Amino acid sequence: MTVYGKQAHASLPELGLNAYRLGSELTLEIDRKLHETFNYEDPLFIPPRSTFEPTKVEPNVGNVNTIPGKHVFYIDCRILPKYGIDEVLKVIRDTANNYCSTHGCKVDVDVVSREDPVQPTSADSEIVRRLSKAIRIVKGLEPKLLGIGGGTYARYLRARGIPVAVWMTSKETAHAPDEHVLIGDVISDVKTLIASLLAEP
Repeated sequence: MTVYGKQAHASLPELGLNAYRLGSELTLEIDRKLHETFNYEDPLFIPPRSTFEPTKVEPNVGNVNTIPGKHVFYIDCRILPKYGIDEVLKVIRDTANNYCSTHGCKVDVDVVSREDPVQPTSADSEIVRRLSKAIRIVKGLEPKLLGIGGGTYARYLRARGIPVAVWMTSKETAHAPDEHVLIGDVISDVKTLIASLLAEP
């Protein structure tokens, strides 16, 4: 989202329109509206709900005594398949336009990255049966089928009609300051994949 106000000296706020303040308020307004509107929960997914997270803010003015005339921020949306991406974009655009018409600013809503959902792999497919059996053998765990909001390369194979199952052991540190995987987990996962190739479906 790009919010346009009017740049001015910070000592004369009446001559400007603070795009930073407007953008910050708009961020919270969009966040609230998305969570209210798209609140369905599906226990198949982790987390079980759509997620809408304000993330990046671009730098605006280079000094502390200037009211910025432009504020750019991003919201990462991970949407359950129950909802369409266009539905979510409509709520974002309508909320942004209504806010700016009330507060005298302008706003552009741009999609930086979009991945429409593809047909999921069937729970009774051969690949799921093989991987489930391998997890039981190697890890001694009972597998649970679920979906995640994170992206994997599996979606590109599924888009071509190839049934795919994804498996990985991790410490849930993705994109955290200490993002890492344990060598023991990688070795165990390799054993699991090999066992899935050798297992009877």
